[in-house]
Amino acid sequence: SGDLHGSYLVRAFNALKTPPEVYAFGGKHLQSEGADLVENTLETSVVGISEVLFALPSLFKRARKIKDFIKTHDLDLVILIDYPGFHLWILPEISRLVPTVYYIPPKVWVWKESRARKILEFCHSVYTIFPFEQRFFPEKSRYFGHPLLDIVKPKLNREEFLLSQGLDPAKRYVGLVPGSRSQEIKKMLPLFLEVSRKLSREENLGFLLPHAPSLDLQEYQNIDPDLESVVRICEGETYSLLGSCDFILATSGTVTLEAAILGTPMLICNRGSALTYLAFQALSKVRHLGLPNILKQEEICPEYLQNDANLENLFNAAKSYLQDASKLEEQKKHLFEVRELLGEPGVLAKISQDMQETYLR
Repeated sequence: SGDLHGSYLVRAFNALKTPPEVYAFGGKHLQSEGADLVENTLETSVVGISEVLFALPSLFKRARKIKDFIKTHDLDLVILIDYPGFHLWILPEISRLVPTVYYIPPKVWVWKESRARKILEFCHSVYTIFPFEQRFFPEKSRYFGHPLLDIVKPKLNREEFLLSQGLDPAKRYVGLVPGSRSQEIKKMLPLFLEVSRKLSREENLGFLLPHAPSLDLQEYQNIDPDLESVVRICEGETYSLLGSCDFILATSGTVTLEAAILGTPMLICNRGSALTYLAFQALSKVRHLGLPNILKQEEICPEYLQNDANLENLFNAAKSYLQDASKLEEQKKHLFEVRELLGEPGVLAKISQDMQETYLR
């Protein structure tokens, strides 16, 4: 998601009267918008405590490369996007070399509020994406709304999308969104497929799986060679897919907020390492993991984490929604309220213009 958010910001920069030249450590989305890709960092993208430990050698190497790049190039601004464990590690050194801002800062309102103090000390500005985040970054917070409001716009309506995929618009569809990282796919997709197989024996449903651009199609096939007998893998038009589904099974993350903006009901699931989950349980200041639930401060979308994310729980919960139109409508009403909390469209244009006027003159 950092690669995607960065690419949307670059697109907004390109719409300015005098677009800046952008170098990026990211992925093909940034590159496709015209950023000069210094290194593809998606290949070593990980989440979780034990998972990061295994990736440390490559992360040390990347940190050195970033610092060397900044020292040898005449830059006006460095923009950090999300990924706090790594970025806060390199922040003190790079902020002494060039003005540095944080775009989409770490969720200090969930855990590790001490990170806010470090960001305030070393960052010149913090571009927050939720209104309540401003209190954690006094004087340095710059809030214009949530950028997803500019981004989550299906190009095709339900009928157009389904027909473009050779699917029957009269049928109901469940989306499977296990994540965009290899580790998430390996942990969540087999479970989602089990649930789909069981649902298909009781309901006349189709199942749709968006192909995450960061992953090779073969990664899905390696997990289940029989995959395509259960679901239709769809290339591109992820927002059209999410908007066309009657219901989705989603791994917690940005996609839950995207689905909320589209008004698509969902179950939110996750399975991490035992160490990561214990840390979340011990340190988290919020009761929920899914962003729609956090924003509403109540569980409007059922959550199933760790051992609770199992076949029976997900099957029974999904079935209860699919067989009860009133439950679907009730969740849709709450999701509309979540969207209202995110501000007004036009966010990216305001952020890019503010960055240019403040740092790129």
